[in-house]
Amino acid sequence: MANKKISALTNATTPLDGTEVLPIVQSGATVKATVANLTAGRPVTASAVNIVAGTSATLGVTVSPVGWPLSHRLVTVLSGNNSMWSVNWNGTVRDDAGYSCSYILQDTSSIYFAVGTTSPVVVFKLDTAATFTGINLVQGTAAKGINFTANTPAAGMTSQLLNWYEEGNWTPTAGAGLTVIGTFSSTGTYTRVGRQVTITGSLNGTTSVATAGGGVAICAGIPFAAGSTSIGIAAGVWTAPIGAVIISTTLYSATAIAATGTILFSVTYQV
Repeated sequence: MANKKISALTNATTPLDGTEVLPIVQSGATVKATVANLTAGRPVTASAVNIVAGTSATLGVTVSPVGWPLSHRLVTVLSGNNSMWSVNWNGTVRDDAGYSCSYILQDTSSIYFAVGTTSPVVVFKLDTAATFTGINLVQGTAAKGINFTANTPAAGMTSQLLNWYEEGNWTPTAGAGLTVIGTFSSTGTYTRVGRQVTITGSLNGTTSVATAGGGVAICAGIPFAAGSTSIGIAAGVWTAPIGAVIISTTLYSATAIAATGTILFSVTYQV
């Protein structure tokens, strides 16, 4: 067969299936190798990888980021038509070029999620437990939270979903049954866990505050309306504790409170 230039040869059918044979020089001798064996068992370096839209492909890339021991390997996976990247490369695989990237790493026992440039910082570790470092677990949708349905509930169970935590300050307003001598002032704090709310507060008069009898409103403006009547404790400073009831957003005393400089109360109730 006459010698021909490569440009004169008939085009091969593409894509190649890997069984095609090429001549190579190895240890000074010309030998043959299949296309599939050109990179088999060898790492391949690439500055970019392009997946054509609409094609189905699975790509595995293993890299050791700068600052990580070889036992912690960076693994990225591109999954076919879903076009799902488990790692965001920001257009490059060169983490040592100063790009801020996201990483999924693994060793023999754990999976790590890390962010950073040349020295990735782990923000989440998953093995026998989930460990967060320097980040918060953020509720993405209202009314969603931690589901405890794996636990066997009591017979009267209505929910096993923890979907609310909140704490803060509130300002009680003087109730219609509160007698204030002098200038009125007040402070309050609250903590809500799920449907349970605990409020604390103080009602003050520069001279005194008091209630004439039981069942009168001593303050209003409760941060969360009660779902049902709830019982708590109120106390005048240096006096015995007395019962307290919260209805909707108003707190009522169960008995009279003698004149005192400050009325303190703490009530736990359900929304």
